[in-house]
Amino acid sequence: MLLCCRPERLCYNKMSKRAHFAMKNKHYSTSTKPKKKSRKKLLIILVAVILAAGAGMAWYRYQGPGSENHIKSKNTGDIRPQNSVDYSPADPSDNTATENEKSNPNDKGTLNTPNQPADFSVVVTGANPNPNDRVVRVSSLVNGSTEGTCKVVLTKEGQADVTETGPVALQNNSYICPVFTISYDRFPVSGDWNVRVEVTKGPQTATGTWQGGAITVQK
Repeated sequence: MLLCCRPERLCYNKMSKRAHFAMKNKHYSTSTKPKKKSRKKLLIILVAVILAAGAGMAWYRYQGPGSENHIKSKNTGDIRPQNSVDYSPADPSDNTATENEKSNPNDKGTLNTPNQPADFSVVVTGANPNPNDRVVRVSSLVNGSTEGTCKVVLTKEGQADVTETGPVALQNNSYICPVFTISYDRFPVSGDWNVRVEVTKGPQTATGTWQGGAITVQK
């Protein structure tokens, strides 16, 4: 069967088909654009995640708890400086000098601190035994020092020293040691005793000896 259409209807139909096709293509292009953008965005996110994961793995490998650098730094931090103090018992030979000094009653110095030469002097001006009062009086003069400690020492071979101390003092514009008065009872035995006076100021010690010779003490 043949259908006859008017020219204007045919034209209308052609225009309708073109419009429908154009609308269809527009819908297709519109619907595909978001998909392309979504795919591109998803690809970017995926790349970022891969890069972040790679960076994390690299850090864990070189700086993480199980890495060689971490173990090395931990071991280095745990190392303590070696103690060089020797706590083992002292060798007997190390104490020989100290024991000798302690066992010597006539030692005028202190342990391990030898006396230095003095820039002052002391002169024994008198050493007089008095049998009536049963005392020995010793006097001395200090030159070049206004302070210090005086010590009189009376010695006799085989006997313990007899000593007495006192401070340097000013008397009649001169510095002197006090006049030592020593009772006969302080002497262990009778006999001749030598007299000297020592003046100590800091590490320095000056010594003066009685030039009159040994004094005689009769108990």
